Amino acid sequence: EVKYSSGDFTCYWSYSRPMNFHFNKIANNHLLSDSEAIREKIRHTKIGDQVHMKGMLVSYSPASNPSWVRNTSTTREDTGNHACEVMFVEDFEILHSSNTFVNFLYSLSKWLILLAIILKIAQMAGVKFLSRR
Repeated sequence: EVKYSSGDFTCYWSYSRPMNFHFNKIANNHLLSDSEAIREKIRHTKIGDQVHMKGMLVSYSPASNPSWVRNTSTTREDTGNHACEVMFVEDFEILHSSNTFVNFLYSLSKWLILLAIILKIAQMAGVKFLSRR
């Protein structure tokens, strides 16, 4: 009954009726790695997948702005804007893929929409081509 979404650095949630929501049980997790293979595994993770990660909590500064620091949370008792965990990931594994059928349908629908757009453009180009003669 809770809806979740996230931005680059923020996690949002909302609910329409009163409930016992534990604000210290949710966080925005930022994952960093120097391994392209690990970053690729992370990119292929879907909502609902069960994962196992090994690494360490870190704070970091981007090379382009070394005076700005993103600090990691080191407790689960914090909430709000500073409750993010920043983890340098050294090992990443998807233990169980969840919602595989739904994910398949979602991917299929994207390709079908793209195909429909291409066919429509081709149809419109064909109509324009025929109308010039």
